[in-house]
Amino acid sequence: MKHRVVAVAIAGFVCLFSTSATYTLYSSERGTAVHSRERPVNFAVNAGNPDFSIAITPNDATVVQGGNTSYTVSVTPSNGFSGMVSLSAGGFGSGATGSFSPPGISVSGSSTLTVMTTGTAQTGTFTLTITGSTGSLLHTTIATLTVTAAGGTPTSTP
Repeated sequence: MKHRVVAVAIAGFVCLFSTSATYTLYSSERGTAVHSRERPVNFAVNAGNPDFSIAITPNDATVVQGGNTSYTVSVTPSNGFSGMVSLSAGGFGSGATGSFSPPGISVSGSSTLTVMTTGTAQTGTFTLTITGSTGSLLHTTIATLTVTAAGGTPTSTP
C-alpha cells in the first residue's frame, strides 16, 4: 500500500502566551476508521521575563511662577509582572519641586506627579526624567516642564 503525506495549514491561528510554561496541543488526524488518531504535541513557551513599561501624560506642561501643575504617570505590566514600582523624578529648575501621590504604583496603576513652583522659580523649559524601579528593573520616561514668569497687574480691555 502506498502512503500519502498530507499537510494541513490553519490560517489565522494565533496563540498568545503571557506565562512561560510547557503546553500540550492535541492534534487530530482523521481519515478512514483505520487511519484516524489523536496525538499530543508538547511545546515550551518562553514568554520573556516579567517586566513593565512606564508612561507620562501630558508630555508637556506649562506653569506660571508660584503655581502648580500635574502629570499622570502610569505603569503597564508585561510577561506576568506583579510588583510595586517606586517612582522618582529629576530635572526641575531651582524653585520647583515634584511629589508623587502615591509614591509607588502596583500592577496597571497610576500616580499623580504634582510640580510646585515658588514665586521666584527659575523660568525656562526643563526636561524632567521620571524613573520607575523595582528590584533590578529600571525604566524612565521624559516630560517637558515650562516655567513662565509671573505677570504684572492684570488689565482689562473694554
